[in-house]
Amino acid sequence: MMTTVNPVNDSDVLLGKGKGLYEHSGNQRYRTWVAQTYPKYDAADSNASKMEIARSLVLKVPKQNPPGRFLGYDDKKQLYELNLEDKGDMKEAIAKTRRDFNNHRAYLKKATGHFKVNHCLEVVTKAEKKLEKARAELNAAKAELEKALQENEDAYSVEGDGTDDEENCGSPEIGYGSNLSQGERSPMPTLEELVGEDWVDAVMVAGCGEPPATTTTGTPSILVK
Repeated sequence: MMTTVNPVNDSDVLLGKGKGLYEHSGNQRYRTWVAQTYPKYDAADSNASKMEIARSLVLKVPKQNPPGRFLGYDDKKQLYELNLEDKGDMKEAIAKTRRDFNNHRAYLKKATGHFKVNHCLEVVTKAEKKLEKARAELNAAKAELEKALQENEDAYSVEGDGTDDEENCGSPEIGYGSNLSQGERSPMPTLEELVGEDWVDAVMVAGCGEPPATTTTGTPSILVK
């Protein structure tokens, strides 16, 4: 550790806490390095590996232009510089770097937590909207079904007018010469029954020889001249 009289430059990393130290350009750059290296640091499977990663970041500071330093303030508010050639000072710089790694881990967890909460709220909101839409569609379909059932019930429950439908439209088919009361077909009527005996006698007297033939409807097919 040594006291420095040189002014602080933009490449220096200031030790300690406070808004001024946090916003110093050298500290901001160093936190960027920490964030970029964190995945490798977090994946390291041993403490020795993590220590070596932190040490590699410390050694990047003096390689900048202008060269950077690790600077701190003592109890008397005097500025001092860590000597990276000194084992104790290097250990202090590495410890500071590992604290930055831990702070970055906490930041990531907090950010991820906020993301998860916001994402869950978004999912719930969308699900609620879909549920409301589905409920509205279900209610509409239910109303349509109830309406259709009511119309169907009304169509089959119309009161009758006192007549027997079977007598009106359900009776057996009635053919020519049938008995209307029982629906049974009677014998074909004779010519005399259709036109009368006097008419037949008149034809015979006129010399036609035979009574006129009848059509399938039972009416004479010729007329007497």
